[in-house]
Amino acid sequence: METTRPVSRVRPLALLIASLGLACGATCGGQDVAGPSPTPTGPNVELLRQSWRAYVTRFIQGDGRVIDPKAEDLTTSEGQAYAMLRAAWMDDRAVFENVYTWARNNLNAGVRADSLWAWKWGRARDGNWRVLDGAFASDADQDAALALIVASRQWSDPRYLEEARRTLADLWQHGTAVSGGRRWLLGGDSLCQGRTCRLNPSYYAPYAYRIFAKHDPGRNWSELVDSSYLLLDANAGMTSTVLPSDWLLLDIPSGALRLGNEADSQYSYDAFRAHWRVAADAALSATRARRRSSAAPWPGPGSSGSGTGGCPRRSAATARRAPNTKLSRWSLRSHRPCDLSRRTWRMR
Repeated sequence: METTRPVSRVRPLALLIASLGLACGATCGGQDVAGPSPTPTGPNVELLRQSWRAYVTRFIQGDGRVIDPKAEDLTTSEGQAYAMLRAAWMDDRAVFENVYTWARNNLNAGVRADSLWAWKWGRARDGNWRVLDGAFASDADQDAALALIVASRQWSDPRYLEEARRTLADLWQHGTAVSGGRRWLLGGDSLCQGRTCRLNPSYYAPYAYRIFAKHDPGRNWSELVDSSYLLLDANAGMTSTVLPSDWLLLDIPSGALRLGNEADSQYSYDAFRAHWRVAADAALSATRARRRSSAAPWPGPGSSGSGTGGCPRRSAATARRAPNTKLSRWSLRSHRPCDLSRRTWRMR
């Protein structure tokens, strides 16, 4: 469900933290950040501004469509949401409105009955430009909702918050499910077949769920904070590299997770985003992402077998060490391989 997208060389986490401070209120980092944060200054901020201007020039069309030149100018809902987030934290309302309006008009209006976005738009085989896949991708809709919350505080416009809440209501209904006594973020509305759903570890955004819990209190978004780290923890126990895989499979009746085929089990363009999402939670959370789970040992494949200590068995697809292991941004310490009550995510 993913396509290669352009990635900026500069990672604007510092500005994200500053702008998300506008949205968190007293729930993030244990700090009182309900009021506007001072505008960040310094050489890195200027680099981010230059990066943003270059990104707008190269990847965002005049009508607000975000394009991927390496994929025949394909547009994805994720790309639109990323641009909205960057525009909000860069205080660029004109671009924000342009990108958001294009997404609503082309990825939702006349395409879906809810507030979610079709994930793929581009040139069809007949030469016409239109939606190529009407399914939604949950990471895009949650990032768009977060961007709207940031925008509502950045520009003191309650309309954005109302629209974020509509998106969150539909995402909760169509993009989450309870399995094995826990709530999980689904990959979208076309990734469950029979008793199995494909989940994407890099979609899980615990920092966003903490913010959603404040601004959408009718739904228990904190459940997804817990399942985010449970999923990443379980995924780490399945691979020889302790790195997340691009995709996992969820058994709906039991809640057990397992690796899928060889392609889905790789650490690749999807999986590497998990590091950024955990880093964002570390920066925004008082616990600095050192979240200990009080759950019982993970009920994954091999939990009833001998000699595994309750650990999910490693697939042959991930038995060899990945060449890009150095990209890992966390380490995982535990006394027993799959005892989640002892396992802790720790930022290096």
